[in-house]
Amino acid sequence: MEIVLGRTVFSLAICFFLIKRAGIPSLGKRKPFLLLRGGFGFIAMSCMFYSLIHMPLANAIVLFYMNPVFAALLSFIFLKERLGIVGILCIFLSFFGVVLVVQPPLLFAEQGSIHILYSGIALMAAFFAASAYVTIRKIGTSENPYVIVLYLYLIAIPFASVISYFQWVWPSPMEWTLLVAIGVLAQLAQVNLTKGISLEPAGKATAIANIQIVFVSIWGLIFFGNFPNLLGIFGAVCIVACTVLLSAKRSLSNS
Repeated sequence: MEIVLGRTVFSLAICFFLIKRAGIPSLGKRKPFLLLRGGFGFIAMSCMFYSLIHMPLANAIVLFYMNPVFAALLSFIFLKERLGIVGILCIFLSFFGVVLVVQPPLLFAEQGSIHILYSGIALMAAFFAASAYVTIRKIGTSENPYVIVLYLYLIAIPFASVISYFQWVWPSPMEWTLLVAIGVLAQLAQVNLTKGISLEPAGKATAIANIQIVFVSIWGLIFFGNFPNLLGIFGAVCIVACTVLLSAKRSLSNS
């Protein structure tokens, strides 16, 4: 929760500055959906950071990449968007990939398996991130993107502050530096990803963004000695391939 707090406080300051500079009403019009988006985003962020701490880096990121699959399924249920044969196949193949990444002891005799609880939390992060995306799609263009992002911070900061207060561990000078770095790097990533999606077709931009799994695998190997086994790598390929297919399919249907 302290990491969530550090991540969101820094971003809130930047977001407020951008909103004021643009002269946009900061509270928006569709407040119930904005609050819902903020709540979903806070849960997703909390679960994501928790899984990053307790799981091998690459595995946590790969499981989080299930969010486009969940988004397609939730959009089909709540927004009545078409799923199609490709979408259905991608959903089944993605869940097959999850099994290969997690390698539950019941099926794999505990060899190379990842703790089921942590894997479940990583998947929760993906599910609630997808829920946030579907809520944003429901909001549509009626709200400015800065306002939509702002509600994530307005929800996350109070909840993270209260939870952190009851289990506060005072960060060391190095940890303060890392907390600031998380806030700076996360904001830079969000801004550049948004800009990239605005300049390129959604399918192509998402496919390029998938390269972060390669970087994460390299950082995990260098700094923590983590690297998935062959089954895990094959499962990761299944999940990433389905992500690219679903994104490309949505991009074509919107063009």
